[in-house]
Amino acid sequence: MARAAIDPTAPANLRWNFTVNLIDIAFITLGISLVSRDTVLPVLVSTLTDSNLAIGLIAALYGMGIYLPQLFTANFTERLRYKKPFVMLVGSIGERLPYR
Repeated sequence: MARAAIDPTAPANLRWNFTVNLIDIAFITLGISLVSRDTVLPVLVSTLTDSNLAIGLIAALYGMGIYLPQLFTANFTERLRYKKPFVMLVGSIGERLPYR
């Protein structure tokens, strides 16, 4: 890449961007670990009901929540000319909204 094409403010913002993204990932990881599908949710469901089916559905619902939206949006995003704005909008809302 040519030197003229590089944004001159990029080196000045590098430390800030790195720090903010590191803090963001740390808190997202902490939030996900507090609602662990392997330990916390089965214990919660087992205190609410004695049904083994309900406890077993936790992994299935988690898988559906991860993979089903991708199947619905793949055909739509394939036809978009610019994909980054869609990914930024849907990804940020879908990743952070459930934990607020």
